[in-house]
Amino acid sequence: TAMSVSTAADGIDDSLYSRQRYVMGDAAMQRMAAARVLVCGLDGLGVELAKNLALTGVRLLAVQDSRLCTAEDLGDQFFVTADDVANGAARDSASCPRLAELNPYVRIERHSGNVELPDESLGYIAEFDCVALVGASVDAQRRVSAACRTKRIPLVCAAVHGLFGCLFNDFGDVFQVNEPAAEEPREEFVASIDAAAGCVRTLDGRPHRLCVGDFVAFREIRGANRLNSGQWRVTATPEHDAFCIEAEQADLAGYECGGSFVLRVQPVQLQFRPLEHFLDGGPAAEGLSEALVMPDLGKDRAPLRLHCLHLALLRLGFNASAEALASEALACLRQADTPTPEDAEFVRRLARAAAAGGRLQPMCALFGGLAAQEVLKALTAKFTPFRQWLYLDAVELFGDDAASTLPTLTAGAEPRYHRLAACMGAGPVEQARRLRLFLVGCGAIGCELLKNFALCGFCTADGGRLTATDDDVIEKSNLNRQFLFRPGHIRQSKSLVAADVARRMNPSLSVEGLQLRVGRDTERTAFTDAFICRQDACVNALDNVAARRYMDQRCLANQRPLFESGTMGARGHVQVILPFISESYGAQQDPTEEEQVPYCTLKTFPQRIEHCIEWARDKFESSFACKPALVARLLDANGNSPRNIAKRLAADEHVPDAADAFRYLRQRPTSWPDCVQLAGKKFAKYFIHRALHILRAFPPDTRLPDGTPFWSPPKRPPRPVALNANEPLHVSCLLSLARLYAGAFCVPIPAGSDSAGFVAAMLPSITLPEFVPSTKPIETDESKSRADATADSTAGSNADPEAVLALFSSLAEPLTCQPVQFDKDNDSHVDAVASLANLRATMYGLDTVDRLQVGFAVSSIALASTP
Repeated sequence: TAMSVSTAADGIDDSLYSRQRYVMGDAAMQRMAAARVLVCGLDGLGVELAKNLALTGVRLLAVQDSRLCTAEDLGDQFFVTADDVANGAARDSASCPRLAELNPYVRIERHSGNVELPDESLGYIAEFDCVALVGASVDAQRRVSAACRTKRIPLVCAAVHGLFGCLFNDFGDVFQVNEPAAEEPREEFVASIDAAAGCVRTLDGRPHRLCVGDFVAFREIRGANRLNSGQWRVTATPEHDAFCIEAEQADLAGYECGGSFVLRVQPVQLQFRPLEHFLDGGPAAEGLSEALVMPDLGKDRAPLRLHCLHLALLRLGFNASAEALASEALACLRQADTPTPEDAEFVRRLARAAAAGGRLQPMCALFGGLAAQEVLKALTAKFTPFRQWLYLDAVELFGDDAASTLPTLTAGAEPRYHRLAACMGAGPVEQARRLRLFLVGCGAIGCELLKNFALCGFCTADGGRLTATDDDVIEKSNLNRQFLFRPGHIRQSKSLVAADVARRMNPSLSVEGLQLRVGRDTERTAFTDAFICRQDACVNALDNVAARRYMDQRCLANQRPLFESGTMGARGHVQVILPFISESYGAQQDPTEEEQVPYCTLKTFPQRIEHCIEWARDKFESSFACKPALVARLLDANGNSPRNIAKRLAADEHVPDAADAFRYLRQRPTSWPDCVQLAGKKFAKYFIHRALHILRAFPPDTRLPDGTPFWSPPKRPPRPVALNANEPLHVSCLLSLARLYAGAFCVPIPAGSDSAGFVAAMLPSITLPEFVPSTKPIETDESKSRADATADSTAGSNADPEAVLALFSSLAEPLTCQPVQFDKDNDSHVDAVASLANLRATMYGLDTVDRLQVGFAVSSIALASTP
């Protein structure tokens, strides 16, 4: 089934790229959409790189690899099939049609060139914006490097040899990174300014996270108004909450109060050395120590060891013996350092695996992801690239019978596992084939794990079993990062489809897909303690902390290993949890940039747009998930009959939840225009009456007991927002809320009425309630929690029993109420939160944000309204 194509005005299909757009931003997305990339080499690493680039949405992806598909390719090249091997297909011809299925916006071409040919003319390189070489010979790397340097085209080289992988970048003599950091700078508030010292102190001791040489911009400074224009250079950071700026005393004099500052990110210019410099200079090459990235402080000698082994492979060729490789690598190492016995053993093991033709498939997946990121950095000038060599190894996996067993593997062993056996040994490979694994989650990480399990042969022998569960279905936005899914799979079960596709990668895979949520409701039926105990390990691929903690508790109780992983924007993590050896997931809280925001700040005194987004997300959960769930629970307990509830109330019987349900049901709409009318009432409540209530309690001239103004930054006085049919944000808010109320109360929406035009036309007929001053107190104590504040505000607010009885007596039967669970991939849900958040920001004079930023922010919010 072809994917429906719907692009925004800028040409970017937001329904496909929304999650990526959150992280990369529009400018970077536009550069990627216009980029042309050449990938030379489609082994297990190369196909990972090409797959990732196709998913991210470059304009043109050209690939070249005329080598024939082999049976060993089935162990790491997931686009090669047994038929391709039998038919003698080339890797690129086999891979191109399957790469083209990943993204309709990317043109996939099989390039006719071959960089490995000595007399190959490389003039075509000028047609591309970036070139990636995968597993290329040293001669090919030298020639392509020289051509890229001449044409000023970024070059990325990557390879996996046995149990280690390497990555090299050359982006030219001058490469400017426009946005070096992966995180957006945070706005911080000013507590005081010392004019004599030129020192600024942050509010509440918050860390400023600035460095000498940074530039900051101020705003809303009272008194020292000159600070509100331009950028100011940081000259010193004497304390974590204090910094000095380059300014005249007159610029700072007269400071009264308030204000905030934010880091102004400056472009960074980087210089790269050509590949030839390092190949010719060996371990003594100038600048090598700075160019070797240190990814693991526990292996501080590994980068230089691996660099020398990699140079030995390039000098002697990929067919050299293990002994020759080890000898050459140690000789190379001696030019920079004196090898230790540990160095010799480290090099010997990795040389044996590489010389035997081994290639660790998970290492291919890792470097395929890293290389794709570096290509995107070259294309977009966003995020800081590696400079310039990155090495990683898994020498711990080397088995005593590895490498030497490869030529003498038993006749019954499948060739697809030969490369893995060359790294680990035949024994561990057979153990992996008999594993029993439980995978929780089949999203982006889950798809990658299923692919890795299938290619490595996990759960493929007698007794082996892989159980994968995910209760979610496939949405169009998933296709951008969950590569097992295609347009024809939309609205189908993630776990069932993923299991089927993984089984096609390896027909021996024993996998069962279940469409079940892991939680209290399934731990006595599907996922019992006995089930968990039967697993050799559990693997998390989840997108929420609550589910991670639950699985951690289950594995802890049943003493099962747990492999935990997750991503958030440009960040990711992996945690290995072993019983009696390592700490559990729940032993620590994930580090967060966000402090616990006081409830009164979220409720009444927002300081940042993030506070408005969290308030809006909480309103969504409370109004369309929690309250409808309470009503549904009440109705379910009474046969979905309001009359039964009324009879119990008339008999003076206590009916749990009846009063709370009454508050929600008394506003129940019965038609689509009713839903729009109700949305208008909520607009008035949130953005008109609330502002008037706050200003009535705290007029603009209110002062604290010490005489300082109550409305001093970061507190901002609200301003009522008049409902206007000509404001798209207002119409969007009403339309989003009306849709949600229609969903919660099961109200059908007539054809042609679910539109902004319909809602705008209705606005003149909407009767907004008059403002009635409330006696409800406004909480200002920052130490009070939501529960405390709610208890205070609801004291004595019990519903009138007669009114409750009258309502349930009048409701039609049968009555249904359907909770609406927030879905970050549902555009209507994100639109609702975005419009609520931006209207609240408008009410408080805060900067608004686009729905993409809101969509990214809501992915990480822990809700106050959720138990």
